[in-house]
Order: sequence, then C-alpha cells, then structure tokens
Amino acid sequence: MGNRGSRRVWIEPYGGVGDARRLQVLGRVWRGDPPERVLARRSWWRNLVSIVHRMISRGAAGVTVATPEDHEASAVTDREGYFELDVAAPVAASRTGDIAVTLHIAEDARQMTGSPARTIVPRPGPRTERLIVSDVDDTLLPMAAYGWLRAMITVLFGDAFSRRPFPGVGPFFRGLRDGANGVHRNLHYYVSSSPWNVYGILIEFLRVQEIPFDALFLRSWRGRFLPRPPRTHRTHKRRHIDRILRCNEGIPVILVGDSSAEDPEIYRDVVERHPGRVAAIYIRDVGRGGRASRIAELAAQCRSSGTVLLLAPDTGPMAEHAARNGWISDHACAQVRAELEK
Repeated sequence: MGNRGSRRVWIEPYGGVGDARRLQVLGRVWRGDPPERVLARRSWWRNLVSIVHRMISRGAAGVTVATPEDHEASAVTDREGYFELDVAAPVAASRTGDIAVTLHIAEDARQMTGSPARTIVPRPGPRTERLIVSDVDDTLLPMAAYGWLRAMITVLFGDAFSRRPFPGVGPFFRGLRDGANGVHRNLHYYVSSSPWNVYGILIEFLRVQEIPFDALFLRSWRGRFLPRPPRTHRTHKRRHIDRILRCNEGIPVILVGDSSAEDPEIYRDVVERHPGRVAAIYIRDVGRGGRASRIAELAAQCRSSGTVLLLAPDTGPMAEHAARNGWISDHACAQVRAELEK
C-alpha cells in the first residue's frame, strides 16, 4: 500500500445507545481506504469484493476518535481498531429522539488521516412504549444449521435480498415497532454473536426487507479471520442487553431469540437481573438438540417472576400472543398469518 497508504484510515460507525444525558457510540477504525458499501442492487461480484476487503483488512490500533458534539469526548481504538465513545448529549438537542453524531480522527503523532463519518444514535421518544431486543442467527435468518458465513453468502448471491428472512418475521417486527394503534415508535435492537465484519450485509438486508432496526451489537474477531472464543456468547449478549436496558430506563422490553444456542438461558438471566422489565420472551423452536424440556424449566422460572416465555415453531403464536396483549395490531397479526400460509 505504500507509506502514504499506511497513514490512511476510515471510520465505520456502528451507532449505539443513548438517553437524555449521555450517548454511547460504537465503531471501528480500519486501515486504508473504505470499500464500497454492500448494496442489493449491485452485482454479486462487487459485493464480494467489498466483503473480501473487510475480511482481509486490519483495524487501526491506537487511533484517537473524537466528535465535535462533545469536545471533551474521545476514545482510543484497541488493538483490533474498535472503540466506544461516551458523548454528552448535545444541549440544544431534544431530550428525546435520535441524535446524529459526527466522528473524526483526532490529530495524533502518527498523522493518520481519514474522512469524518456520521452515525445515528437511537433514544426513546414520546411514542416509545416498548423495546425489542432480538437475536439474528436462527431468529431472523437461518444460520446455525449452516454456519454464519454460508448464510451470508446465501444473502449475497442467492435471491435472499428479495425473498427471506423467516416467514412472518418482517410483519411481526414491524408490528412490534408500531404498536397496537400503529403510531408508536418502539426501538428495536439486535444483539448477536455474528462478527462485525458482516455488519454492512446485515444492515442492507434489513433495509431491503423493510425490517425495523435501530442498532446492532455484534461481536469482534480475533485478528482478521477467527471469532473470539466464547467471551462467551452468553457474556457478550448479557453485556449489551444490560447496556440497552440501562440506557432506556423503565421501558419494558420484549426479547426474541431461538432455541439453538443459549438465548433462553440468557433471557431468563435478564428477567432475574432486571425485575419487572421483561414483558415477554419469544423463542423460535429450531428443533435441534432436545432442548424442549430444558426450555420448559426456564419458562416456569420466568413465569414465577411474572414473565411469559413462549416457545413456538414459527412467528404465528408469537404474533397472536402479542396481539392479545395489545403489543401489535390485529392487522399486523393477520399479515404474519398470511405470510406463513404462502
């Protein structure tokens, strides 16, 4: 890349969470120049080049990231280029609603340069009644049966941009966002152990499928190719779910996951650590590993704390339960049933 190229870096912001006082902004600084965005309308070849670029690129360690929104806020990237920036919410901004944050590379001794990047940090607003926290693997997309890489290749090179996630997921998640009367603006977060390297693919997939999202919390890799050993999967998810609930204090949450990994155990722990916050837990039964009896035990434990854990083969029973509780409209529930019957 040459000496000059080695000084070029680019910021990939991942959004974050925030409240009336503070914003937590996540992102990564990469060496070199940014690849093209992954877009459904682009050829599979150009998307492949973009993904390979991310796979073989290195994060830039020791780079200071700052923001003009808070002159006292800065963060130094870790050895893999990741950063978390704690920012004071702008005084002039409304105390509710999303906030735009600009990130830039601060001047440092190594004279690294890169263009500013902009991200949106979601915050609850007056129309926010609930939070939704969802898994990705085997909840939104079929992944665990084939591995995340094969699933991402399917998204890129098949016609998956135009035909799936799991049937019913789109109208169900849109219904949860809009609430029973269709005018709410509930916040939807995804917490997954998929690697940050596929962030761009997932964002484009969600946009094309018109599936609500406010922020994604994925997992870092060790080096360029290997996922970090279980920090564990459970610890990773706990950390980010706790972060989301702390920044959205007092707002009830619906947790959505699947039975293939540890989602039921993780979500039961959330019920115990945050009493009264979890409105319901919806678990997709992927039919592997003989987990039904274990999940029944966890459901009983959640029930004793006042939370329903519903294990279902598809989105239909989840939508019906949500409609009975006034969390989605009857119209949204009907859309879920119609999609399942196709």
